[in-house]
Amino acid sequence: MDAKRPAAGLQTAVGNEILSALLAVLVASAPATPGKETRLTNHEQAREMASAQAKLIMQQDPLILDTETTGLQGDAEICEIAVMDSHGRTLIDQLVNPVGSIPPEVTEIHGITNDEVDGAPGFEHLWPQLTTTLVGRTVVIFNSDFDLRLLRQSGKTAGVADMGALHSISRNTFCAMKLYAQYYGAWNRSRGSYAWQSLNAAGLQCGIALPPDLHRARADVALTLKVMEYMAG
Repeated sequence: MDAKRPAAGLQTAVGNEILSALLAVLVASAPATPGKETRLTNHEQAREMASAQAKLIMQQDPLILDTETTGLQGDAEICEIAVMDSHGRTLIDQLVNPVGSIPPEVTEIHGITNDEVDGAPGFEHLWPQLTTTLVGRTVVIFNSDFDLRLLRQSGKTAGVADMGALHSISRNTFCAMKLYAQYYGAWNRSRGSYAWQSLNAAGLQCGIALPPDLHRARADVALTLKVMEYMAG
C-alpha cells in the first residue's frame, strides 16, 4: 500500500549534526506565521531552501527506502520492502510474508497478491538485514512517518523481540515528501503547512517519466531518488 503515494559511523553522525544546524539557520532566517509552521513569503525562497536541504542530504550518500503494505491502518504490515543507494544500486528488493493477509482492494493498488508472498521470509527474518543495512546511514523515505510506523508495526506483529535499532534509524531519516512539499510550494491553509504531494504527482511535476510498476517498492525508491536529485539540482 502506498501512503505516498549520513556516510557511516562517526562521519554520518557529524554530517547529520552539521546538516541539522545548517537547516536550523535556514529556517530561523525565514519569516514565521505565529502558531503555524514556518511559511516562506516568497515561493522562490522556499524552493531554494528545499533545494539546499536536498543537496546537503544527497551529500550524505543516503539510502532510499520504500515499503508496500497490507493497508494503512494500525494493524497493517509490510509485504514488500526495497532499499537503494544514492547511485541507484538496489541493496534490498524483497517480498515479505505478513502475518495477516493482503486485502483484494490493496492488491489492486500495488499488485502484490497473497500467493506471491506465500513462502517469502517473514519480517522477523528480514529485520537483521535491514538493521545491518540502515543503521549508521542517512535514510530518505517518501512519507517517512508512515514507513517508520509500518516498520514498527510489522516488527511487533511478527514478534521481533528487539526493535531498538529503529530508534537509531529514525533519527537519521529525512522525509522526501515534506521536503518536496516545500519545494513545490503549494500552501494548505487549513493545515497551516505546505501541501503534501503524492510520489507520482511529484514525479510528474518534476518531468520524470513514471515507471510502469509504480507502487512497487523498488520502482518507488528509484522514483524517490530521482525526485531528490531533481530538487538538489
